[in-house]
Amino acid sequence: MLEAIRHRLTGWVAIVILGVIALALVVSFGNMDSGVNPDSVVAEVNGEKISVGEFQQALDAQLQRFQVAGGEVPPAIKAQLSQSVLEGLINNRLLLQYVADAGYRVSDRIVADAIRAVPAFVVDGQFSQQTYEALLLSQGMSPQRFEQLQRRVLETQQFQAAIAGTAFVTPTDYRRFLELEGEQRDADYVLFEPAAFIDSVEIADDDIAQYYELNALDFQTPETADVEFVEIRLAGIAASTEISEEELQTYYDENADRFRSETERNSSHILISSDELSDEEALALANELTSKLNSGEGFVALAKEYSDDPGSAAAGGDLGWSTSGVFVPEFEEALFALNIGEVSLPVRTQFGYHLIRLDDIREGQQQPLAEVRDELVDELSRNLAEDEFYSLSERLDDLALESLDGLQPVAEDMGLSLVEVVGVTRSGAAGLPVSEPLINAIFSLEVLEDGENTPLIEIEPGHVVVARVSQYNLPQQLPLEDVRIAIQARLAAEEAGRQAVFAGEQMLEQLQAGEAFVAAAGDNGGAVLSEPAIVRGAQELSPLLVNAIFSVPRPAAAPSVDSVELTGGGMAVFQVNEVRPGRPENLDRELRDQQKAQLTDLVGQSQLAALVEELRDSANVKVFNDVLQGQDGV
Repeated sequence: MLEAIRHRLTGWVAIVILGVIALALVVSFGNMDSGVNPDSVVAEVNGEKISVGEFQQALDAQLQRFQVAGGEVPPAIKAQLSQSVLEGLINNRLLLQYVADAGYRVSDRIVADAIRAVPAFVVDGQFSQQTYEALLLSQGMSPQRFEQLQRRVLETQQFQAAIAGTAFVTPTDYRRFLELEGEQRDADYVLFEPAAFIDSVEIADDDIAQYYELNALDFQTPETADVEFVEIRLAGIAASTEISEEELQTYYDENADRFRSETERNSSHILISSDELSDEEALALANELTSKLNSGEGFVALAKEYSDDPGSAAAGGDLGWSTSGVFVPEFEEALFALNIGEVSLPVRTQFGYHLIRLDDIREGQQQPLAEVRDELVDELSRNLAEDEFYSLSERLDDLALESLDGLQPVAEDMGLSLVEVVGVTRSGAAGLPVSEPLINAIFSLEVLEDGENTPLIEIEPGHVVVARVSQYNLPQQLPLEDVRIAIQARLAAEEAGRQAVFAGEQMLEQLQAGEAFVAAAGDNGGAVLSEPAIVRGAQELSPLLVNAIFSVPRPAAAPSVDSVELTGGGMAVFQVNEVRPGRPENLDRELRDQQKAQLTDLVGQSQLAALVEELRDSANVKVFNDVLQGQDGV
């Protein structure tokens, strides 16, 4: 079973299943300009369409994660991501269809709570209906459609939770799992690395010339654009905004309630619960206590003797200070109708009958303007700056669209600085705001060939830019002499890598023919290294080597031998001398429980992966490659 789980949770299935819901939850609030109609269809799943827009949003989200982690995404990785995203969307759609047919449903309240928790819709810590509707509108999506999508996602999560909740692991499987996870292997290995062979490599001039001719496109200057731009920043406007005393006083007066504490009431009560008494009996006892109070008996003593509220009875019924909204409506209405020292008639709530006494009132206090001046100045400055920012942004957008003479007249008209940046590539340039939409606009046909200004582009909230290309520089072929050393180094590294792999292959052949490990290593110029007690995921060795060491069978009459090519080139040849299974009895109970929970989760994921594979086998799936070819990286 364990091997089946490992197999099922590798490859594209792992990518799809482990991120299946994440793909469905993608809401990308940015511009999408792929040159293809976003309503075009990239795939159909049992007749249900997956649009280019949906695919591109999911792909953009994945690419952004890679870019944050390590800069620009290489084309090969981008192509793999594109294929994984498409497979994920297809299989996610299959799962959504299955869940809908199975009858899983979530309430409107759960859907609303999930949407209110989306960070993009939260402003100043609160869900903003205006922001919610505006962002959806910017994507051409209605709230009804978005809510429908989120409902389907939540239903699928409910289904996943049901699978996870029914997964289990037998004691035998669990023990085997612990033995595998804690397994240790003793191994000898030899590293045949390119660096050890580089000094013996000679590269002929003809080889360099031939490589240059065959790979001419690799030896060009990048295309660049000299760019001028103007920008508006909200922060700069706010810093220069001046607030008069009159404006500040008016704003304070308009928001005075924010700085006034609520009136508080100190109260006590006697609760006669109807849990054990009938309603009539409870009311009768409450009326009896009212009579006792009217005859002069003390409220505190009666509360200690009769009150069924365990939280206040011992304190004579004292409930402390409270503001409006703390108590249930019936209780609060009676409390707010009392004068200090008065006791109410019996008040019925869901808890029983209460005799309520108002002990004191503490009026709310108004914070003076002086105490909140700095807060209000910052707030008012920001509000005024936002109005000015949006007004200026609209004006900049209009002027840039109308201007046929570049951005200099626009900058002069608006009193903005015109910034020039030379040598901008598709990866950006120092001095230019970092923004993929801005780069895409700069290198669009309209801007490069027709000389148009870019549209107004939001770099981030509170920062907008309009740019123009003053000069476009096509890639130029670099002379051979300028790149000769680089080509020679590249060819030498490749040849050294081949020689390292050849030496490793020769050693492995000798081992398989029965030669001793040390002797075979010496014959091929390798040095033997030994590593005892290697564990899964060991950090001191190459991950590829560790995985290979744990992939060979346990040694029987002789050590198990094999090889693996390494990431940086070359090869490692190794032999496994001894294997020792993990010892579950050496683990403390808390760690064993954690690992059992992890294994159970893996079983649940495996079951979900198996279901998706089965659905895929029986599904009618169409992929439209002609549309996909219009998307980057596919």
